[in-house]
Amino acid sequence: MVENKQLNIKAILDTDLEKLLKETKQYNAFVDGELQCAYCGTTITIDNLSIIIPIIKEGHTTLNFCCDNAVCLAKFRKDYE
Repeated sequence: MVENKQLNIKAILDTDLEKLLKETKQYNAFVDGELQCAYCGTTITIDNLSIIIPIIKEGHTTLNFCCDNAVCLAKFRKDYE
């Protein structure tokens, strides 16, 4: 018997991404190619950005990122499942 598993997928538009990055003061780092995948260190670009991971510490939000590499996505899934 096959088990059906429902996933809740959240998406963000490019324009919302810009706003989010500016709110977390990470926009310039993104544009300058300074943001990296939390799992492999690959530079995050608009083309390889797969997952945004919000990190909230002491009331401040920063973002970590996961690229579209299958190994990184599997590590993210293991960490957050």
